[in-house]
Amino acid sequence: MTDAKDISIAFHVGGPEPEVNHLLRSLRKNANELSEKGVMVRRPVEYLTAISELMEMQANDTLTPEDQEAFIASNTKGQNVSRIVMSDPDFLGNGLDVLDVGNAKPGAGQKVQSFRQAIGTHKCEIFIGICHPASLLSSAFKKQDADWDTFIAKIELSLLR
Repeated sequence: MTDAKDISIAFHVGGPEPEVNHLLRSLRKNANELSEKGVMVRRPVEYLTAISELMEMQANDTLTPEDQEAFIASNTKGQNVSRIVMSDPDFLGNGLDVLDVGNAKPGAGQKVQSFRQAIGTHKCEIFIGICHPASLLSSAFKKQDADWDTFIAKIELSLLR
């Protein structure tokens, strides 16, 4: 059995929702094979609230090692795993944030650091989703209420290279 202290977290952040959903579907489709190799692929609905709560406790200086271990335990489901795979396409901001400010959500570094501190001594790898600008535009357009002409008029396309 893997010692809980040795469990690492792979956290995929960013990228448009359709691409992240495709990634998660692919991983979930192979969940049994990955599980045999000690990799637990979680559904976002099972951990996103808990991640927010951990980070809030971290910010309020009320997070304990017991809270951190309870988070890990809740995400292993009692199985012998060495790695937990998680994903949140909006962790660093959505496509609109990137288009509005020209880069990832302001404060993204601080948010990643907060997540890192919130999970304690567990090894963590952050994978940032990079996408084709056309995918980004499509995803961002779907998240707002303007018509296409109004939306695209606000975008400096030369910055999306």
